[in-house]
Amino acid sequence: ADTCSPTTLVVANAKLSWLENGLPYSEDFQDTYHSTEGAQAESRYLFLEGNQLAQRWQSAYRSPHHAGGCFVIAELGFGCGLNFLETLQLWKATQKRPSRLHYLAFEKHPLMQADLARVLKQWPELAPAAAELLAQYPDHSAGCHRLFFGKEVILDLHYGDAVERLNSMMRSQTTAVDAWYLDGFSPSLNPSLWDLTLTRAIASHSKNGTTATSYSVAGRARRALIDAGFSVTKRSGFGKKRHSLYAIMANETESFQSATEEEQQNNQSQTAQPQNNPRSSHQKNSDQDVLVIGAGLAGCSTALALARRGHKVKIIDSAPQAMCGASGIPQLALRPRLFRSADSNASFFLTSYHTARRLYATIDGLTASSETAAWHPTGVVQLSGALNRKKALSQEAVASIYDPRVVQGVSKNVASSLAGLPVLEGGWHFEGAGWLDPRAFVDKLFALETRISSQFDTTIVALTQTAHGTAS
Repeated sequence: ADTCSPTTLVVANAKLSWLENGLPYSEDFQDTYHSTEGAQAESRYLFLEGNQLAQRWQSAYRSPHHAGGCFVIAELGFGCGLNFLETLQLWKATQKRPSRLHYLAFEKHPLMQADLARVLKQWPELAPAAAELLAQYPDHSAGCHRLFFGKEVILDLHYGDAVERLNSMMRSQTTAVDAWYLDGFSPSLNPSLWDLTLTRAIASHSKNGTTATSYSVAGRARRALIDAGFSVTKRSGFGKKRHSLYAIMANETESFQSATEEEQQNNQSQTAQPQNNPRSSHQKNSDQDVLVIGAGLAGCSTALALARRGHKVKIIDSAPQAMCGASGIPQLALRPRLFRSADSNASFFLTSYHTARRLYATIDGLTASSETAAWHPTGVVQLSGALNRKKALSQEAVASIYDPRVVQGVSKNVASSLAGLPVLEGGWHFEGAGWLDPRAFVDKLFALETRISSQFDTTIVALTQTAHGTAS
């Protein structure tokens, strides 16, 4: 969750133009988004092979710590998503791998949905994965957007300033990144991406053995990484580019070269080997059984999150079946809670809203053969008087905080047209909102997750801590 206090939840989209050869060109940074020749091959060489992903995944699989393990990749500059899609392809093609992949990407100016779709058409072999990305892709709202790819892969898109986003994570998460893709525009065009403040934030989310790769070997980039605690070397570049950058975090050995020494030596030393680190917080106690008391929407969602982290989960409830309380209302409306200012609460609730609707859609997508959909993205109209506020929210205040693709103020006539029946007043239209059928959702959840079991008509009388620290 986000814990920073932004001034707005609106993010500026990328300003693009299109070159004659069809390449997208950034008006913000005066450069193309990817290479003019062999963009896919370059992505695989620089980032997938450069960080030795296939070998490290297989090593993690052979490790006794692999059960429930998660490999974490972070990218600076999501751009058109090519590096993520290539990584996803490799993940699916690698049979022996950790249990989960968590991919974090930081982007200050996300592409518009239509622009991204246009870019991705040039790689038809990525079409299935690209369609999966486009179906969930958000092109608005600062903060963290969580996207789900099957049961194993999570993509967190962090929109906004990278340093602010990393610092926000520092206060709320313990994610230790295994591999970094440093794929922003060059230091001369985007110097803030190679600032020492940012590389130190990168280092704070790294561990011994964390690797980083980049196409840029500029002195500014190398010095910033070295000063942050990375050991930096050069490796052969791709295509016409002579060199590319490889870095590894080795702060426990304290064997760093100074920037001056590194430049004097031409730095053609052999690439260091990354280490599989079994101490990642994602791998702790992943084989423990977990008991969730309560089979409402909150309890079942918690069970799903735990099961996807490798736990065996049992849900217990005194009712004869799940969703018997307030969660059992046949139609549960989902829309974001609105705030007067873009504080941490507003950011948290907006992130929660986006995550929930994508999760429900993903559950439906994984059970496409089912006749009954759980999630219905119909849009929601909230009348002003139904917000239950002593002081009404002004349209001007809301418009300054939220992107219009999240919420827009509407008149009585527009609200009536959207609702399909006459209403007494205007209000707010949430285009991406909708309603959930909770029973259909829980049926799909139990069918999907074999790690989740249930026990109903059971009352918990007491919980006792055992000598091993567990409960019984």
